[in-house]
Amino acid sequence: MSPLLRRLLLALLLQLAPAQAPISQPDAPGHQKKVVSWIDVYARATCQPREVVVPLNMELVGTVAKQLVPSCVTVQRCGGCCHDDGLECVPTGQHQVRMQILMIRYPSSQLGEMSLEEHSQCECRPKKRESAVKPDSPRPLCPRCPQRRQRPDPRTCRCRCRRRSFLRCQGRGLELNPDTCREMRLSWVLTVLSICLSALVTATGAEGKRKLQIGVKKRVDHCPIKSRKGDVLHMHYTGKLEDGTEFDSSLPQNQPFVFSLGTGQVIKGWDQGLLGMCEGEKRKLVIPSELGYGERGAPPKIPGSGATLVFEVELLKIERRSEL
Repeated sequence: MSPLLRRLLLALLLQLAPAQAPISQPDAPGHQKKVVSWIDVYARATCQPREVVVPLNMELVGTVAKQLVPSCVTVQRCGGCCHDDGLECVPTGQHQVRMQILMIRYPSSQLGEMSLEEHSQCECRPKKRESAVKPDSPRPLCPRCPQRRQRPDPRTCRCRCRRRSFLRCQGRGLELNPDTCREMRLSWVLTVLSICLSALVTATGAEGKRKLQIGVKKRVDHCPIKSRKGDVLHMHYTGKLEDGTEFDSSLPQNQPFVFSLGTGQVIKGWDQGLLGMCEGEKRKLVIPSELGYGERGAPPKIPGSGATLVFEVELLKIERRSEL
């Protein structure tokens, strides 16, 4: 029968049904059985969320308990008939409902909260055609779960722990972590280890940051003024990498480098390492990348990846600006 003809017949029945009284046979003298009208029967059978009873041992696979009270609960799930055999009643809206369940693990018991899925909207949709899958090349119907110990539920495609993991923990009297599918005790140990490892890495990283190293190669006896922030310094310098590769120097051209100290004209290692210096004094500065050119470096002469710089400097002259 075509869908159009089926709908026309259904509309005709709906129009005729109220005009006809339901036929009932007498149950006893003076009494008649109560008959549910066809309209009510049809309305109750439509695809809609309805209250069903589900066993908890099938819904809560990852819960370890000797006994759950109650052992089954009522939830709203889609069910009913569709007007065509090619359609099926499927959920289009879901939500999670939290329920308190008494979990008995002898000799103790406690109340726990369980999350169950309920359906809020249902529709009649075409049935999924089952494709012919060869036994030697199975194709999964659900996506793979992110956790190695989880398997998708073939009905809902929700990832759950493998049943053998659940049974193994139950046999040992331990709880199963539904997120990691590991024993609660082992999961707790791994959590503590991860926290300790994170703290160790943080401490190591803090200690691993190198500081500015300042070495005096030549001192002067007479030092009337020392360099400070804002002074204009005349410097000779030679810059090398840690492996001894020279990347810059002012000596070949005999042209001193002139700059203002502490104003950001040079790298931070110079602004910090040249403070309190006397005219004629020589220093050796070992500057970490944090106070030099950073992780990016200054290609091609200074590579990236945190290059440490070594400078040999000589202060030739200090020009102090007059204070207003």
